[in-house]
Amino acid sequence: MQKKYEPKGAELQARAQEIDTLKKQLQSAPATLTDAERASKLRAIDTKEKQLQRDGEDAQQAVSGEQQQAIGVVAKKLAPVVKKYVEDNGYTMLLDNTGQQGGLSVLWTQPGTTDISQAVVDAYNASSGVSAPAVPSAPSATRPHTTTTPPKPTTPKQ
Repeated sequence: MQKKYEPKGAELQARAQEIDTLKKQLQSAPATLTDAERASKLRAIDTKEKQLQRDGEDAQQAVSGEQQQAIGVVAKKLAPVVKKYVEDNGYTMLLDNTGQQGGLSVLWTQPGTTDISQAVVDAYNASSGVSAPAVPSAPSATRPHTTTTPPKPTTPKQ
């Protein structure tokens, strides 16, 4: 992938050097340069800088998107192998600590593993003085009765 985007990187670098050269030329311009000429050169430099920034951001997004796509392809192939490995070796949970998703995340957990999330939230609420959210009351005679389907059980991420 690096080889693929190398020409674009070289182009952006050359344009950045061109802008630096134009800035140096403007700084060393003779005092006889009129205000209109100086303003025109400043506008041209500003336009080139903005275009370079946009093109750089576009290139970075293209690289990031392609990296994510490549990682997704590898992850799909790797997930069944990792799942089999952790099951065969008696692990109950697999954590991702690479920080890819903003911190530690659970990649896989053995079915039946105790989930203490609600207990931790309740303990936090109790210690912080924050009251628990109100539980919806039973339907009254004035409100029409609606039925809801229970949430579907979620399966662990692989």
